[in-house]
Amino acid sequence: MKKSSVLVILAAALFASGCAAFRSGETAVARNELEALLADKTVRPFAEIKGTWKNFPYKSAIDIIGEGTVSGPPKPTSVPVPQEDLDSFLARAKKVLAEAGLYSPDKGSGTLELEMTTINRWSYKQLWRGYMVDTAFIFIVPSSLKTGYHLSAAFRPPAGAEVKTEGTAQRKTVFHILLAPLYPLFAPGASESGILNTLLWKASTDIYGKIKLPKASPSPAAPAAAPAQETALPAIPEPPAAPVQPEPAAAPVPAAPAPDTVIKQAPETAPAADD
Repeated sequence: MKKSSVLVILAAALFASGCAAFRSGETAVARNELEALLADKTVRPFAEIKGTWKNFPYKSAIDIIGEGTVSGPPKPTSVPVPQEDLDSFLARAKKVLAEAGLYSPDKGSGTLELEMTTINRWSYKQLWRGYMVDTAFIFIVPSSLKTGYHLSAAFRPPAGAEVKTEGTAQRKTVFHILLAPLYPLFAPGASESGILNTLLWKASTDIYGKIKLPKASPSPAAPAAAPAQETALPAIPEPPAAPVQPEPAAAPVPAAPAPDTVIKQAPETAPAADD
């Protein structure tokens, strides 16, 4: 076998044994929604964009020693990202939303609040301190780490309640000891930049959909249902009613005779007194 063939096979084996891969979650941007957003020039942009970043960093088994109990595992806590990461994210957000026509400090109004949340976000320093040491099987088979991204955007229209949109994505990085010397050349920041761009464009189309969402108009009242037509039935003659016999008049009750009244008449002349 030629040396060139051996090198090709070896390179293929190395590539198959370890590589960095990006897998997205709910980050697909609909083409028709994006085209409608870019073509619409009537949308009023935001004048200000503010943002925060909650980070739940990767922790190896060594990092959580002494935390929690057997019955109660340690609860994840967020830590602030470096200020330069937050500034870079806000600059990227302003650039993307400006291209989408949703951000203009001069012509816009209102504020858009962005909140980025990352889970299991790591750096090479953290990996060399724990992951590469604890995960000894990466010398034999590849090992992977997954990092989750969640972006929420909230704004309040001139009239109405607060409106909020959400988007998620996931990055999967596969490690293998054979490619360890090449990892510095393929920094995870490149994959993260792509994820952030996709999430921001997805947020832009979602915001546009919320702004252009037609107000729910009251549905017209349904016409009253016509009364059901009843089929006329032929009249059924009723049997003649039996003649009503007049009841005999009650016999008069004889009146009780009035009691005899004895009237004593006084004599016309008093009897003469005897001498």
